[in-house]
Amino acid sequence: YGIRDNKDIFAGVFDALRRNDVLKEQAKKRCYEIINRVNDPPPEILKNFLKRLFPKLESIYGNTFYGSEWLGSWRKDCRICSPDIFDTFFRLSLPKGEISQREIETILSLGNNPDLFSEALLKLNEDGRIIRFLERLEDYTRSDIPEENIEPIITVLMDIGDMFPEGDSGFLGIDTPMRLLRLFYQLSHRFDSQERRFNIFKHAIEKATRSLYTIVHEVSVQDQQHGKYGSKETPEPEEKLTVNSEQLEELEKLACNKIEIWAEDGRLAKHRHLPSILFRWKEWGQQDKINSFVKNTTKNDDGLIDFITSFLSKSTSYGMSDYVGRIHWRIHLKSVEEFVDLKEVEPRIRKIFSSSDFEQLDDRKKLAIRTFLDTIDGKIK
Repeated sequence: YGIRDNKDIFAGVFDALRRNDVLKEQAKKRCYEIINRVNDPPPEILKNFLKRLFPKLESIYGNTFYGSEWLGSWRKDCRICSPDIFDTFFRLSLPKGEISQREIETILSLGNNPDLFSEALLKLNEDGRIIRFLERLEDYTRSDIPEENIEPIITVLMDIGDMFPEGDSGFLGIDTPMRLLRLFYQLSHRFDSQERRFNIFKHAIEKATRSLYTIVHEVSVQDQQHGKYGSKETPEPEEKLTVNSEQLEELEKLACNKIEIWAEDGRLAKHRHLPSILFRWKEWGQQDKINSFVKNTTKNDDGLIDFITSFLSKSTSYGMSDYVGRIHWRIHLKSVEEFVDLKEVEPRIRKIFSSSDFEQLDDRKKLAIRTFLDTIDGKIK
């Protein structure tokens, strides 16, 4: 097997070799075998050529080491040494779900036109490539995106972020909401002025009509920067924060206004991140409005089912001998109890479970009802 079948040796970085001479020797032997298959050019010349193509080989044959911070630039430059690009060099076309550098740069060129940029991202969302685009977008946030395009890009992402799939949030994975936060931070911090950053987020929130959680999530993370929710014992000095405390208070008010709009038109009750939004709404001092919303939402059985279902969460655990993770479904009663009286809700849920209408519900709602009752009954700890 040649270079194509030894991606682990040639692509990426090899920091671990600093501390593992055994791995280094094994890799060197494999490289030696591959390089010495040909007589022309001579092995030493070929080795030096491959070291230019694959910086990882510098770690195998010498003491030059490249950290993970190099991966983004290699990927952006479409170098074969990038783990994300490597396989493409051995195919006749891009793999399914991949996005070319030319397409990325074409889309980014629309960044000063929110309508066209939004349309392009929604098309990527339709064909299942939006997550890959967001991953690749981080390669361009440091300097490639013109400053005048930063606000329009943040505005579009704030407006349609909720429409994107959640992505991977497993072990060490970065889900879509977190990736959006990273993009917001990287782009907004291209500006040194808190006032400029504040205005970018203020305008983006004001203009957003199609997303809510993306707004709430961003503002709540900025809350954490300020040490709210017990997230930091010693908050950063205010001059290092994205916005100052007065500006943050204004962003919280704007987020609350958006939540109220969604509550009034019925979209909030159906939101997949309803519990997270309610908790932030509560933190921002809107308890009376929350009580009114929850009361109206749960007054009929359909609304109650949707409400309980929104608290259903999934976790995956791995045992020592497990090849596939075990999925666990949970409903945290303490979280539900923050908004409704369990003594009032439980009899209604049991009645729904016993009714003939139960089997007509979709699978997720049935799972939520069973999980809720099993938790109440102590079957799920």
